[in-house]
Amino acid sequence: MSPNSSKIGTVLALVASVALVQAQSITTTAGPSMMTAASTLKLARTYSGNNFFDGFNFETADDPTGGYVNYVNKQYAETEGLISVQSNGAAVMRVNSELRASGRGRDSVRLSSKDEYADGVYILDLNHMPVGCGVWPAWWTVVKDGWPTGGEIDIIEGANALPQRDGEAWKATGNITTPTSRYPNRNVASLHTSSNCTISTNPYMTGAVDANTCSALMNANKGCGAILGGNTTYGVESIGSQVNNAGGGWYAMWRDMEVSGGVYVYFWPRNSPNVPDDVRYPNATTTNVAGWGQPGANLTTPSCKKDFANHVIVFNMAFCGDYTTATYTTSGCPTDTPCSAFVMNNPKAFTETYWSINSLRIYNTAGATTSKGLGTPAIIGIAVGGGAFLIILALAYWRYRVVKRNRALVPIASPSSDDVDEKKPHNDWAAADELPPLNGIYVAEAPTKKTSSVQLATAKPRTGRTTLAPGKTARHQLDGETAAGFYHGQQASVDNTPNASLLAVNQVRETPLTATLGDRRASVLKGERSRLSISAGGGLPGPSPLSRPVSPTGLNSPRTPKSPHTPLSPRRQSTYSRPDGRSPSTASFAPTISSLDRRGSTFQGEKTGGSWVG
Repeated sequence: MSPNSSKIGTVLALVASVALVQAQSITTTAGPSMMTAASTLKLARTYSGNNFFDGFNFETADDPTGGYVNYVNKQYAETEGLISVQSNGAAVMRVNSELRASGRGRDSVRLSSKDEYADGVYILDLNHMPVGCGVWPAWWTVVKDGWPTGGEIDIIEGANALPQRDGEAWKATGNITTPTSRYPNRNVASLHTSSNCTISTNPYMTGAVDANTCSALMNANKGCGAILGGNTTYGVESIGSQVNNAGGGWYAMWRDMEVSGGVYVYFWPRNSPNVPDDVRYPNATTTNVAGWGQPGANLTTPSCKKDFANHVIVFNMAFCGDYTTATYTTSGCPTDTPCSAFVMNNPKAFTETYWSINSLRIYNTAGATTSKGLGTPAIIGIAVGGGAFLIILALAYWRYRVVKRNRALVPIASPSSDDVDEKKPHNDWAAADELPPLNGIYVAEAPTKKTSSVQLATAKPRTGRTTLAPGKTARHQLDGETAAGFYHGQQASVDNTPNASLLAVNQVRETPLTATLGDRRASVLKGERSRLSISAGGGLPGPSPLSRPVSPTGLNSPRTPKSPHTPLSPRRQSTYSRPDGRSPSTASFAPTISSLDRRGSTFQGEKTGGSWVG
């Protein structure tokens, strides 16, 4: 090649580079321009210290990958020392490393966040990650229900990472050989989808594509992913004992499905000089990936943006299972025993199997969680329950109003006279304060808001036969009884004022129940005012103690007087002998109705045999 040709080639290369940068700046390709154009995100939530475990649920179901592991609940984990918060605020999750395993497998924990998240930046600051033969640790996000629909993102995942050389776990493991694969000490970031999505074979990243078919239904659910770099990229391997020996570091994921359709994973060891300030400092309230440089894994799938829904965040430590068993023999682990048998019988080989986390921070555009972990069924249940409660409340209020109104109603017309058994309804009902006047006097309301005795007696009448009169019931109106259950004469005795109170008939009785019919008829009725004009030296006998109301319905039923002490008729002169032997006197009186007519009536509570019942 001539020098001129060399110069021409150089110029063409420069032109091509400029054109490439310009093309990247106007497309959604996840290259340098896309990273530079990223917007600033706000802090949504921090998981750290004593509140770390409060933000997670402890899953206890069987391991979905068929692992030899027993996931325990929070209370058991606390009691057995599997979770704790250290004095420096680090949250620790570990497996049982004291006892031989049994049952479902070795005790461990699996946490899933109560809140859900979508696009944003997730930054994990850790001191230590789980290692050991047969161990499968992971930090990942996944749809809460319906997997693989909704997607899965594995941020940290590895299996069979060897423990610290010559440490307690190393010695307890025994028969460790040199790994023949790159998996034990490299982090694999991957995607799992329900549709057949693919990622680019030459994306902008420092890692390398491991597989480009994302469907969970193909290739034994390997997913599409990239292997992060190792010593040549970070100075240490991207997972395992080298990271732990360096004091841990920061792992971050930028999920940007809505714009670029990609997921980008980053890693900085603790001693890295290139850690961005918004990553290094735990109190950073905003973050922007524009200054983060090239990602370790670039998983761009623009055609599958809709394959990823809201996710929960998961931490777990499994044993054996699909992935671990498949890589167990090439990872340097003992080959003389199967994975599950090794995990069962060698508890001390897992003294380094634990997470130690300083904080987990989530940033997004809104600076808030996507949801509080309520799925669609829970939301529907709350809505239905709330609606049912409102309906029940409305029915209860309606019932209260109806009962209150009915108690305030009284019949304004009694059944017809031919309705012996009272099978016909009353003609109508009216409120107590709307009753027509009785003998020109209105029924007075009680001074309180409570239901009056009139309303109670008429709105809720007794049923069944009674001894008051043959062929009658307690709901019938007997002779001398008004529709409201009072005698007109008794009503007349009530002050015609708004503050007047009415008493039931049996409440104004002023004589024992043993009083005779003759005594009663010889009395001055309650509400009856005598108009006697007694001559000098004369007078009529005073009224008996018995006081009863007058009956207006007995006016047309004259009967022969039975008592010589009762005046004979209204507005008549009556001459008779005084009981004391003195000369008879002439008296003129005018009661409201005649006692003769009164004797022809039947009073409320009177039986046909002549005795009256209260």
